[in-house]
Amino acid sequence: MRGEDSAAPVPPDEPVLRVTVRPGPPCTVVVCGELDIDGASLVATTLTQVLASAPATVEIDAGEIRFVDSSGLRCLIEARQDITSSGARFRLIASEPGTANNRPCRSRPPAPRLLSPPASPRPSNPVRACHRILFPAVQPVRLVQTCGVIGRLEKTVIDCPDPHALARFYAAVLGMQINENLDDWVVIGIEPGERQLAFQRVEKWVPPRWPDPDHPQQLHLDIRVDDIDTAEAAIIELGATRVHAPRETGFHVYVDPAGHPFCLVFGPLP
Repeated sequence: MRGEDSAAPVPPDEPVLRVTVRPGPPCTVVVCGELDIDGASLVATTLTQVLASAPATVEIDAGEIRFVDSSGLRCLIEARQDITSSGARFRLIASEPGTANNRPCRSRPPAPRLLSPPASPRPSNPVRACHRILFPAVQPVRLVQTCGVIGRLEKTVIDCPDPHALARFYAAVLGMQINENLDDWVVIGIEPGERQLAFQRVEKWVPPRWPDPDHPQQLHLDIRVDDIDTAEAAIIELGATRVHAPRETGFHVYVDPAGHPFCLVFGPLP
């Protein structure tokens, strides 16, 4: 066999994603395979059926998720919201591979092999990625510069003439709540303490007229870092330029190679 994997191939009719339920208690929804936009509806449908029985606790077992994209993460965030809104406790767990299910899931055909490794490889642990999104305040990520990660996106900041009115609008659209409320600065998030969208007052407001390039969109990114000196040196090497704002308390301002402003945030969370 010359060292090849001798495991029997998975039949072609096996699903890419399989969702099963262990009644418990606690009730456990086991997700196996690739959680992407195609599988999100299956998870949502299964969860609706589970919540109809009013369980006290609902676990999502993500131990056999091999891949998760932004649609899959959004699915898990909405699952957490639905579970907690029903009055049940939510837990994200990870069983050892092979213990949650006995039947394998089919994988999609492998992508063409790259001649050189990508600069920022996909995280090897989808469960850890899910946990970072679902519990950002409970287990903050320790940033590792040696792996090519300088910071993590904390929030997007939108310029506007009335941050309170615009925050209320997006909070209603996205099912979020207001977590910081100042005269010229409002932050909203899904859970208390989360900072996912911010709105800042601009006195001389010129509204965007998309797609008119003379009236462009107006927003910037806040990127949280552990070590401002190390992070600043890294982004300047990548092509960013340091600029100075009138007040910089817990953040520094930069522009990217195309001139867009962004901030490295390093101060304590409010």
